[in-house]
Amino acid sequence: MKKVKAYRILADDDEATIIVDGKEVGLSPALVNLTEGEHRVMAYKEGSYNGEITISVKPEEQGDDVVRLSLNPTRAITFYTDRSGKNKESLSLFTKDGHILADRVELPCEVLIPVNENSFKSIVYTDSPLLRAYKGPIKVKQKESEYQIRTFSKYYLHWVGVDVELPIKSNLKPLFEASLLSFSPLPFAGLSTSVLKANFDFNESQPVSSVSFLLLNWDLRIGGSISKNMDIGFLGMYTYHPKVFSLPEYGSEWFAGVELASRIPYFNVNVQ
Repeated sequence: MKKVKAYRILADDDEATIIVDGKEVGLSPALVNLTEGEHRVMAYKEGSYNGEITISVKPEEQGDDVVRLSLNPTRAITFYTDRSGKNKESLSLFTKDGHILADRVELPCEVLIPVNENSFKSIVYTDSPLLRAYKGPIKVKQKESEYQIRTFSKYYLHWVGVDVELPIKSNLKPLFEASLLSFSPLPFAGLSTSVLKANFDFNESQPVSSVSFLLLNWDLRIGGSISKNMDIGFLGMYTYHPKVFSLPEYGSEWFAGVELASRIPYFNVNVQ
């Protein structure tokens, strides 16, 4: 038989409902008997952010048998994504310390968030195979009543990409690299290739120094968002190609480092 210990549970408001392990036990203050082990205790009142705590009950130990829970005022925020209406999506939203504000609620949705907090953890789930579930931090401004979460494409398509490598020495010219039709052919995000990737080296007699074709160049990105419009992550790139003007020689190049990338529609800037 498990041992039992009595607790007196208080809240900021005597009209708050006390919930233990998902079951209502009365209004605050409430006297409850808890068996040894862990229990989730919550105070709830409409219009307020729930006070929550986990109690580890050890009847043989002497300790405080009074639990105090704080209730904070809330405000309603409507959440939606840039693809709302096109796909079925749901949202899970958490405070920074892990309290659940929404659990797979269908988007668009209204969520009550604590007035004194503005940074949260979020996950967007989708039924579409073309979209990756978004997971990352969001920051809601105090005056906002709506918040748009921008999603990612699982099989993303990048029509044209241009990289500029600035020279260290002043007598050298910049090196341009252009990629046409970059996409992710494998069923997970982060790994992509380009149909055509060319280096334009104006430091040599010929303007184009190398061309790489499909599956001979790969990019791998691992990271996440640091704001609504900005991502940061680790980037690894590898390109294997014949040197167009010096056959039969072949060349390869690689890059490994950190990438800071914007995430806005139609046009993005990546700093590596």
